[in-house]
Amino acid sequence: MQEFIRGYWRFISSGPYEEWQKYRSKPDGYIDYISNHGYSADRNYPKAVKSLFKEASNLLGVSLQSGGSTDRISGSSVAKPNWTDLQAKFLNRRAGPVLGIILHDTAGSGTHNDTIYLSNPQDGRKVSVDFTVERDGGIWKLNPDIRAYYCNHAGRATAWNGFRNARVNSVTIGIEIVQKSDLSLSPIYPSAQVEAVANLCAWLSSTFNISNSHITTHRQIITDGSRSDPRKFPFEEFWEAYWAAFGGREMFVASLAGDGVIEDESEDEGSLNDA
Repeated sequence: MQEFIRGYWRFISSGPYEEWQKYRSKPDGYIDYISNHGYSADRNYPKAVKSLFKEASNLLGVSLQSGGSTDRISGSSVAKPNWTDLQAKFLNRRAGPVLGIILHDTAGSGTHNDTIYLSNPQDGRKVSVDFTVERDGGIWKLNPDIRAYYCNHAGRATAWNGFRNARVNSVTIGIEIVQKSDLSLSPIYPSAQVEAVANLCAWLSSTFNISNSHITTHRQIITDGSRSDPRKFPFEEFWEAYWAAFGGREMFVASLAGDGVIEDESEDEGSLNDA
């Protein structure tokens, strides 16, 4: 399936189809466009393809709007996770869009005290984070308005997607996975915690149009090698739960790839699996 998707992207981005993006939210218009540029010698073929739209919509669980465009599966199929609000002390005004998610582990007590600390540090540090996920799967939301504010979860000696240091914070969401400093808890990450992180990331991806390739780790963005978190995080289990939140990987690709939102590259997951 992945090879098919990659092959189709190469095909549609070449030759006479270079302006296809104008029609990416209009299935009827898209088929008419490529048909008028030599896609099919059979005049009846485009009509047959368009006749399948309604059936495909029913199978995928989406509805057709006027003009033939489809509702985004991502926006309607990912359940909003439950969380508890606890406002962080240190917040900054966000001036631009949210582009990515950075995963951390707290390396603290491995208890709720880590969440309390991140909401209001008493040691002079001005750290904060958008969410924490505790070992029982409980999610704490420390940023009251993610579109309006950003937190100080990374920044020093970091680089990501063309942004450096404090600017990394300004375009990302930080998730701290509650973990003990010496990794002595067993299991290191309970399944409930991993699933909660995955479901939260899936919902954030859906809500903010974040590509799976823009879910990264503190380890991957640090430039001086001083961070390795989230340490020993089970990314294989994480990705399985992440895709399941969308009804499966193919469903996610179908909903986002057509809008140019997701870069469905297995290499991105591979790098996280090694984190």
